[in-house]
Amino acid sequence: MAVLFIENTMHDPDSTWNDQTRISSIVPLYGIDDSVDAYSFELEQNGVNNGYIVVSTNPKQKLIQEFAYTAEPVYSEVLNLESTTSEYGLQKFEQERSSDSQKIYYTGGLHYYTSEDDSFSPLFEVENSQKITSYDEFQTQEISNKTEEEIDNSELLNMLDMIKNFNLEEWLVGYSGQHGDSGYGNIYDPITYVQSKYGAGYTMNRQGTISHASIKPHIQQNFEPNFPGVNNCSMSVITTIFEYYRNIGYTNINSSLSGLYSDVRTIGVKYGYTPLDGTSPTKMNNIVNDVWKKYGYSGTGSNQYLYSFDTFTAEIDNRRPAMFNLAYGYYSNHSITVVGYREFKKTEANKARFLKEFDNWTTNDRYVDYNSLTESTVGSVTLIRP
Repeated sequence: MAVLFIENTMHDPDSTWNDQTRISSIVPLYGIDDSVDAYSFELEQNGVNNGYIVVSTNPKQKLIQEFAYTAEPVYSEVLNLESTTSEYGLQKFEQERSSDSQKIYYTGGLHYYTSEDDSFSPLFEVENSQKITSYDEFQTQEISNKTEEEIDNSELLNMLDMIKNFNLEEWLVGYSGQHGDSGYGNIYDPITYVQSKYGAGYTMNRQGTISHASIKPHIQQNFEPNFPGVNNCSMSVITTIFEYYRNIGYTNINSSLSGLYSDVRTIGVKYGYTPLDGTSPTKMNNIVNDVWKKYGYSGTGSNQYLYSFDTFTAEIDNRRPAMFNLAYGYYSNHSITVVGYREFKKTEANKARFLKEFDNWTTNDRYVDYNSLTESTVGSVTLIRP
């Protein structure tokens, strides 16, 4: 709901929110019975405070209780608590407030309280804010400050139901050099990312890449524009790699990008591809082998279920892009094109390893943190060799 509100409001004349606005921390706000009545979503933009949004957990109340484009929440200023900036930080932020003395109680309309010895003290002096000495008084304050009539939130809730492929991680603050808190993925500047996540002292140890002059990124949706949200990442990757081989001299391959995709897709359908469900990773080698045969080459496709970072470096060093099929995490059930690698080294035991890749969602280069990936996901590699 907070993200939906940001997107619907960012174009207002007074708004300072834009596509760089991110959620830096999520703070629970408690009611009379110690249940979470609302959440405060603290925002920032490129490391600078960008306001906050308070969202009610009660669909019968006004869902957006309050918001600010630039101001910090009342409780942050009074309690002087630092915001957190990672998934681990968010967990710590919750734990620090687990005791009653650290809980923030909220009755709506800038009325924030802390609790001590069964009394509630306001954090900000506004009209009708006074120390409350009993739970009955707190309940009365809560009722008076929140709307007694039921609010019709059906339009907003219906908009939520229509949101497809929503990824909260993209809206969380991640490490520097990364868009959002995207786990192992969505990294655009590996050097900055290494400094932010792993610290100082790392230098380039080895790297390799296939030039953009011979391999081009594509957006998967553009191949099948009549199927919004099409699940054709594997078809897109195979098309991208065969286009590369066409560019470096395998001239029997269809020179039309749309014609090449059509050829790949036709073979993919034979092995179970649909725009809705995509393709099973176990069939990638079959599709690749048939594409090579169609164009009169003896090239091969092979699926590797046991692989390492060096599996990718060997392919790139031999000028062969690889297909990486991921099962979990940021690229869950998604295939990407690996076109390079970078390895930074601090000591022999401390290396930060990255795969350079095209993710089918943008035409910009992206990187995968291989160290994080091996801890959080499984997948397979399809080697496509002429």
